Amino acid sequence: MAIKATFRIIGWILGGAALTTTAMAAPDAAPLIDRAQVDQAGLNLYWQRSLPLQEDETLLRMNRLEENLYLLTTQGRVITLDAATGVYRWAAVVGGPKIRVFGPTHGPDLVYFATVQGTQARDRVNGDLIMRWDKDYTPSGPSATDGQMLYNGTIMSRLIALRLKDMQILWEVGVKGLVTSAPILIGPNLYFVDQSGHIYAANKEDKTRLWEAQTTGPVAAAPAVHGDRMFVASMDQSLWCFELATGRTLWRRRMPTPLPDAPRATDSSVYLPVLNRGVSSIDPRTGDVNWYRPEVVDLLAELDGQVWLLGERGNLIGCDKTDGRIRREIPCQADLHVANDVDDAIWVATTRGRVVCIRPKNAGFLRYQSAQRARARQTPVNSQSTAESSEQAATPDPAPRSPVDYLRSPEGVLPIGGNRAGAESSEAGR
Repeated sequence: MAIKATFRIIGWILGGAALTTTAMAAPDAAPLIDRAQVDQAGLNLYWQRSLPLQEDETLLRMNRLEENLYLLTTQGRVITLDAATGVYRWAAVVGGPKIRVFGPTHGPDLVYFATVQGTQARDRVNGDLIMRWDKDYTPSGPSATDGQMLYNGTIMSRLIALRLKDMQILWEVGVKGLVTSAPILIGPNLYFVDQSGHIYAANKEDKTRLWEAQTTGPVAAAPAVHGDRMFVASMDQSLWCFELATGRTLWRRRMPTPLPDAPRATDSSVYLPVLNRGVSSIDPRTGDVNWYRPEVVDLLAELDGQVWLLGERGNLIGCDKTDGRIRREIPCQADLHVANDVDDAIWVATTRGRVVCIRPKNAGFLRYQSAQRARARQTPVNSQSTAESSEQAATPDPAPRSPVDYLRSPEGVLPIGGNRAGAESSEAGR
């Protein structure tokens, strides 16, 4: 029975085969959002662009990590844009048609992607392939790394620690279900959740277990960590809040349906997508529901006194953060979005390759150090993590760049790192 279950899991990750083609499709020229309505909402259409996709290729997922915006396609390609400007950085083949790609995951200089075919690491700036690893284990989800070690769940219900300098597995630990979300690294500690609903905290160096907790149902979504708390959405129809230092359950909020989607935690609220019931704003201290909106599906970003949410029709809905009352609504045809709980930018896209970034008027240059400061806000659990967090928080921003009107720049603007013309062709021949 266990062997059959393992093969079912592998089949689910691999999916079916699909035909590929090198013909290029015309980029989506239809406007994704009306600039005038964005302006009336007190926002600025910060940048927009259309991505040339191959025939029958569409965008599947969009992720933002620090300075990069990663757009994964149905052909296993990743197209990387500068998140602040929309300028093209690089493109690479990281998987294949219908092969599920886990990640991206950032290390200090590299970005990691994993599939059932193995793990690869690329330079974050130019996309150069630095490492490919296809031995010893098959990933079950995205990894986490501190630049020295890579931590990953496997399809054999284990978590492994891989030393990057010599690609040796230093330790592994058995868990009660697949680890399908990225482990979380904070100071010397490692936190991870498996599908059975168990939550673990361990020392990242030697796997010493600090604590273990559990929900009363399976967990399908990634947890959220903010401050000294971890928030876990469970299929037992509950959002759980655990104390990060001890694993003690601080509160549990029952909802009307199972919770397959990840919570989003900010300083003021935990935004929880509830299956077929919209999004609830929950007080992170008490678990009380502040308000809920039935016509939305996920968080986009908090801007000033408003929270912007993605509507069921792909429209943008601005609500009062305190009571949830709708203040603004912008028609939009977005298929993809970034749930941004770090700073003040909204990224939405269509599957045909139209991407836009929206920010408040008069907003300064978007710096990825805001993500580092957000991590530093997490309360460390010992003196070592305190020192690390203080060092991160004190990292100065680089000198401001010269102002450039990227919205009116020609499409021929040189990419940041790498060569536009050769980026994809070089990958095809690897």
